[in-house]
Amino acid sequence: MKRFISILLVLVLVFSLTACGQNTNTGNEKPAGEEPANETPDTETEAGLKFTPGKYTASAMGMKGDVTVEVEVDETSIKSVKVVDNVDTKGIADAAIEVIPAKIVEGQTLAVDTVSGATMTSFGILRAAEAALKDAGADVSLLKVKTDKKELSQGPAQDYDVVIVGSGASGLSAAIQLTKDSDLKVLVLEKLAYPGGSSRVCGGGIWAIGGSVINKNVGVDYTADEYIEFMETLGGTTLNRDLMRNIHKVSAETFDYLVEKGLLVNVTNKSLGHPASNFPVAWSNVNSTVKYNEGYGGKSIMDFIYELALENGAEVRLNSKVTSLVVENGSVKGVNVEGLDSKYTVNAKKVVLATGGFTRNVEMIKELAPDYASVFAFTGAGSTGDGITMTRDLDTVIVGEGMMGLTGYNPNYGYYGAEGAIARKGQIYINKDGKQFGAEKAFYGETLALFNNQTDHMAYAICDQNNSDVEGFENGVKAGIVTKADTIEELATKLDVDKDAMIQTVKENGLEYGPYYAMEVRPLFIGSIPGLKVTENTEVVNSKGEVIPNLYAVGELTFGNTFNDYYPSSGTGMGTSIYTGAIAARHIVAQLSK
Repeated sequence: MKRFISILLVLVLVFSLTACGQNTNTGNEKPAGEEPANETPDTETEAGLKFTPGKYTASAMGMKGDVTVEVEVDETSIKSVKVVDNVDTKGIADAAIEVIPAKIVEGQTLAVDTVSGATMTSFGILRAAEAALKDAGADVSLLKVKTDKKELSQGPAQDYDVVIVGSGASGLSAAIQLTKDSDLKVLVLEKLAYPGGSSRVCGGGIWAIGGSVINKNVGVDYTADEYIEFMETLGGTTLNRDLMRNIHKVSAETFDYLVEKGLLVNVTNKSLGHPASNFPVAWSNVNSTVKYNEGYGGKSIMDFIYELALENGAEVRLNSKVTSLVVENGSVKGVNVEGLDSKYTVNAKKVVLATGGFTRNVEMIKELAPDYASVFAFTGAGSTGDGITMTRDLDTVIVGEGMMGLTGYNPNYGYYGAEGAIARKGQIYINKDGKQFGAEKAFYGETLALFNNQTDHMAYAICDQNNSDVEGFENGVKAGIVTKADTIEELATKLDVDKDAMIQTVKENGLEYGPYYAMEVRPLFIGSIPGLKVTENTEVVNSKGEVIPNLYAVGELTFGNTFNDYYPSSGTGMGTSIYTGAIAARHIVAQLSK
């Protein structure tokens, strides 16, 4: 099997992560790399740079906390820049940590573009480097002079059998299945600087049904009809039953192939994705080697799937944004692409859209899920609804309602990590009226709507000294995200909550041992549900029910076909993505073999 690796781990100017943004500037200060609005570019360059030789260390706010950078200089140049400490999300921050320091040294400049998908970590590195260089005696204004960006050149058209847009679980699954038993020329295009999509920051679990190795090991499984009935009962609507039967058909073989190739997941532990389901979830082995609040295994699973796609022969290009589809007489013939240096067309016999959801597109949320317009996202940075946007002119149909989510503190901490995890460890949850609203007994997928429906779309996690993670709440106090008080009366006053109601609620639940803690908890997105209507083979259809020739959609872009209203079970996001990717691949191989 051929191995063709084309990876472009370099910089690209990215949209600002508005939902995750955190402005650490004051007054008129600008982030490193941004030219002040009224400043005329200095004509002096490296000739004017002077440093006091030595090593200098400084820190600045990244995504979740401080990024610490060590800079070494001699009298006239920057010798090295190293990130020596950071707490940002592994697998996301890594791209910025690898690229930004190298670009500072290479260009002897702080006028460096942020890394696509890791904007806040990029800014943190640049700000910390700027502070360190100031300590070294540098005139940083000389280091922040920007050069004019070159226009993208027009590159030659390229030809592939299949082009896949997006390198999340569904896109890479399609690439794996397309290349494992065929010689098809397959190209995966990813607009960010790293692969993985939202799956890279997910919980790291996959369910399987239909007789897979985990079903046999734990004695839990679904028939196709049982799977459909469970999802339709929870979602309250009729779903795409033909597609779901196909998912049931391919699940076991697809899952077992990944396990045989070395996917490190637990296939012997009986962990159900929903307490009322028969979905056994295979969790990443990483999850059992670290504390719960230190993170999840989505990164480890996606690293494996990415490497397997490359091993099987798929080509993956990062920093390559698909801007539109090439359509001729109603048939999709390829895609138009913008890379770092050039724009070009890729002609393809089949196009697979694996672009993910729209949790980071506020206008699309207002359109397709308006009840959730105030909710923040804890998803991949590329979840901007590209697949929906690119197909609007093709008269596509949107199916599904609701959003996928749970609860957390804010966009920086999300729902895991030392800070984010404690948002779900309250003994009780109260709203601003001091009353409970059913959050304690709800399945976590239902808490998105529960919290969203409270006053100001938030509530408080409350606990006393009997809590299982008092240490975590104490750390939250130190981080400034948890409120602590000796009495409930004092805590109610600090929170501006109805005092009498809160006292009564706490008393009814037996919280008697102060000091007490409260953490603000808000609903957060882990994905979107509305998406493109597809056939049982994931072919995209128009409003007349006609297949749009050569166009497929998989993964989160199609979730509305297979579940509805809220996230139904752990393992559903990654499982459905992997299996729909496999379905598309099988159909394409069959079509191109004719």
